[in-house]
Amino acid sequence: MPDPAQKIFTLSSVAKAITNTLAPVTSRRFWVQAEVTQPKEVGGHMYATLVEVADGRQVAKLNCVIWRDSLASIRRKFKKEELTFEFTNGARVCLLCSVSFHATGGLKLAVYDADTSFQLGEMERRRREIIQRLEAEKLHERNRILSVPMLPRRIGLITGKDSAAMNDILRTLRDGGHGITLYVAEALMQGDKCEASILRAFDVMQRLGVDVIAIARGGGGKSELAALDNESIARRIAGSAIPVWTAIGHETDISVLDFVAHTFFKTPTALAEDIVRRYREQEIVVQRALDRFRREWKHRLEKDYRSFSDNVTGIRQGSRKLHDLALSELQGSAEHLRSHVRSRFAEERSAIAVFTASLRNVSKRVLDARQQVLQGAGRSVTAAGRRSIGQAAEALGRNRGRLSEERVARLLAAES
Repeated sequence: MPDPAQKIFTLSSVAKAITNTLAPVTSRRFWVQAEVTQPKEVGGHMYATLVEVADGRQVAKLNCVIWRDSLASIRRKFKKEELTFEFTNGARVCLLCSVSFHATGGLKLAVYDADTSFQLGEMERRRREIIQRLEAEKLHERNRILSVPMLPRRIGLITGKDSAAMNDILRTLRDGGHGITLYVAEALMQGDKCEASILRAFDVMQRLGVDVIAIARGGGGKSELAALDNESIARRIAGSAIPVWTAIGHETDISVLDFVAHTFFKTPTALAEDIVRRYREQEIVVQRALDRFRREWKHRLEKDYRSFSDNVTGIRQGSRKLHDLALSELQGSAEHLRSHVRSRFAEERSAIAVFTASLRNVSKRVLDARQQVLQGAGRSVTAAGRRSIGQAAEALGRNRGRLSEERVARLLAAES
């Protein structure tokens, strides 16, 4: 129980006392730098908690509110400078505030304005910090060393649904007329869900096995484009086995994704034009090669035709010459043969005549010798015949006496 002598205040009186105490302060406006947590828009008003962190420890915490009119004014101001008022969880902001206290709402800061240059500085600071970390790990070199086909035919495009970037790329490739296959994975290109959406689309493209993955966005406010200064997406690009091209729409600075990409382009149209350029340059190379081939082929054909014609003429003339030469040689050989035959015939006739004469002489000598032999033999035969005849006559005479008729008759009578 409180001491009866001690005065007890009502809550409203305490709140009124605080209000009176803060009255000289609430009319003052001042700039506050802080980090946004738990932002929530209700009925056109924005509510959040502002915190200050030092050495990883929270050292201050105050609720804040941006009333509808102030919120609309701030957004118009940022839009005029091509920015989106970044009042998201974790965002660092510089706000024009005043102290506000209400008996039922408590103490908070009322926000009337926001510093665009501070937001730009924060965006740039985050971008540089990410690039420095990636550069320290040499992640910006990994995708850049991959080989891109001379004529990429399967292009994987990650971009917003029905976006100007997609339409520009489609129109440019279609006008090129080179039969390129374009796979489109739709993704959110800004906002809190940008990272997860692009990473999912990236996984799809890797499964498709395209030649090149292109991440494109057709421009936008600086804060909208800052959503693509994302370290997680950059690391996925660095670890990709497929070359990644970017066309984020930055006109001046290189984005985080540009820093780690294989090749970056200022606009989606420039990306598509580069693909078309590759095909057209190759068409020129092929056409020039074809022209050189035709010229060389025509030159060689004409040269070979002339050589063929010369050879035909040479063959014809050479054949006649060879024919005449062969005929001349043949006639000479025939005449030589005839002369040789005549000489040989003469020699043979002479030899035959000599042989005939010799043969006649030999025959005559043989005949003479044979005649002499025959004559000698005739004489011998004659003499022998004569001797035989004489001897036979003598014998006949002797036998005649023994064969008288009386003796024969006696012999015959005796035998009978």
